[in-house]
Amino acid sequence: MYSTENKTSANDATKSFGKINTLDTKYEPEAYNVAGPSKAKKAKRKPKSEEPYKEEKKGGVYTLMVKQPPQKEALVYCEGKDIWDCKLYQTNIGENNNKYFLLQLRKENGENAYSVWRRWGRVGYQGQEIEKSHGDNLEKAKNEFKKKFKDKTKNNWDQRMDFEKVPGEYDLLAIEYEIQGSNDPSAVKLEKEESDPSDPGIGEYRYKLKSEQIEAGKSSLEIIKNCKEEAKRIDACNEFYTKIPHDFRMKAPELIMDMEAIAKKRKLLKELNGKIMNSLEFWIERT
Repeated sequence: MYSTENKTSANDATKSFGKINTLDTKYEPEAYNVAGPSKAKKAKRKPKSEEPYKEEKKGGVYTLMVKQPPQKEALVYCEGKDIWDCKLYQTNIGENNNKYFLLQLRKENGENAYSVWRRWGRVGYQGQEIEKSHGDNLEKAKNEFKKKFKDKTKNNWDQRMDFEKVPGEYDLLAIEYEIQGSNDPSAVKLEKEESDPSDPGIGEYRYKLKSEQIEAGKSSLEIIKNCKEEAKRIDACNEFYTKIPHDFRMKAPELIMDMEAIAKKRKLLKELNGKIMNSLEFWIERT
């Protein structure tokens, strides 16, 4: 979710990139496994003119947050090496599509109660969310999660390590979670930032993009560099913005047209390599 509202230099662009959107969740302990790059509660309906939850003055940060009562803390379900959490993106310049889909299987803290949560919308906007409870029926919750993942990506959750992007469908963001150790194996969890003291229901976990995700972005830029046909250039730009989400507000994602623009994106990728970020929120370059 990298934005384009005020023109800045390539150096400024990479400096301003820091964190990605906030989910008020912890990760239930065990071990953790995430895929490589490609690939009941009522719905809370938001107005079409929705704005991001919060804009900080310094750096122009837009933060997507999920607030929950502190006494009902949600854990993201983990089983063996699997974290039941995914972040999906899709960009189509021709259709002015630049959207995300977040999916989690949650477990209520201290209880065998499970739910499937999802949020979707345009990158940089709050979007809509639904959390459907399945009580103590873990298998039913898993099946719903797997079905939704398959619906959005045309890939199977159980084979996500071999994820392949399908044209017209969402791509899977490949990330590595920061793990905080403990003497008690059952207490291992994803490392979190301190919550906002004024709002104890908000927290942030940390992660970084996998190196394969960065390399996929580089490959897209190489295709763009060598493109002579507009249609192929558009496809390559769609692929780049899907791999490395940018925030264009409501404007159509811009084409990467020249060597100056390519150099700027390469510098961004260099800065992102190994950079620790917070849940699902990007620092935004404003033009």
